[in-house]
Amino acid sequence: MRRRRLVGMLKGALLVATLTGCQQADLEALDRRLARALAPELDRRPVALPEVVSLPVLHYRYANARSPFRFEGQGLDGQQFGQGGGLAAFSLDELDLVGVLGRGPRRWALFEAPDGHLYRVEEGAMLASPPARVAAITVEAVRLEAVTGKDYRWKERVMRVGE
Repeated sequence: MRRRRLVGMLKGALLVATLTGCQQADLEALDRRLARALAPELDRRPVALPEVVSLPVLHYRYANARSPFRFEGQGLDGQQFGQGGGLAAFSLDELDLVGVLGRGPRRWALFEAPDGHLYRVEEGAMLASPPARVAAITVEAVRLEAVTGKDYRWKERVMRVGE
């Protein structure tokens, strides 16, 4: 019984508070106050734009140089073994592993040759002189199987990025 009475009183107090908030607002006073507050915004004068400064035109001196993003010639494939071009022209010690590219399950190793060109090779590719086959490519390293000695057996060699 007490609880019901308390709930009824709370409902009544809430109703009184709600009805007192619904009285007619003085909208004209609100309009005047907003007009005073926005007056500086509306009275802005146009600002003169600064003079345009003309800068000299710079010419890019490497515009005709080889683009690293465009395929040019046969050297980027790494499959030039036996033709005397590409990576076959260099020894394994002259090649630097500079990175590994990946897309899904496929990976390519990026080798920099002494001539400054970047060569992309994939697993199974033949490269360098003496000949070597790319056995595996991981994020950190490339495993090469090189033909060495008179019996021409495959010998494993690991190259790591940055070494």
